[in-house]
Amino acid sequence: MEATTILTIETRIAELIQLQDGWLDGKGRAPDRAALLRLAQAFAAHYSPDLPLPRLYPTAEGGVQAEWSQNGWEVSLEITLPAMTAEYQALHLRTGEIRELGLSLADDAEAAGWRALNAALKALRGTPAWRKAPCCCAKVCRPSFPPDDMSPIKPGRTEPGFIKESDPD
Repeated sequence: MEATTILTIETRIAELIQLQDGWLDGKGRAPDRAALLRLAQAFAAHYSPDLPLPRLYPTAEGGVQAEWSQNGWEVSLEITLPAMTAEYQALHLRTGEIRELGLSLADDAEAAGWRALNAALKALRGTPAWRKAPCCCAKVCRPSFPPDDMSPIKPGRTEPGFIKESDPD
């Protein structure tokens, strides 16, 4: 399987169940099978269907790492099995902004950890972080740069705050 292929949660967890101790150059611990099945059930019950599916990888310690890429953010969720606790970290590649959360993904009546995860991932869809961050060239950039349509500024077009090459100093 290619590392960038995104499979359904159930399919990927079925693959992870097949791992044996020593899977990582003789050192990796196999994830607990019963905990993997609980994780699959919890994803099915609580993960918002309107969110992108994560890529799932085993960790050397016997856990699972979920990863997403969206809207300039790289997100990882390291899940400790069988405790079903998780550490969420989102990094915006352009601004360096980091968002972190500690979560419990245990299947409880309130599913508070899953609601927090869904909310955190949905929040990344909002205004891109580069629009909120001050620009390093604020003296020459217009407030909405880059343009909403993300098209480059056309040569010869005059934009407020930009100097055309033919203009004298």
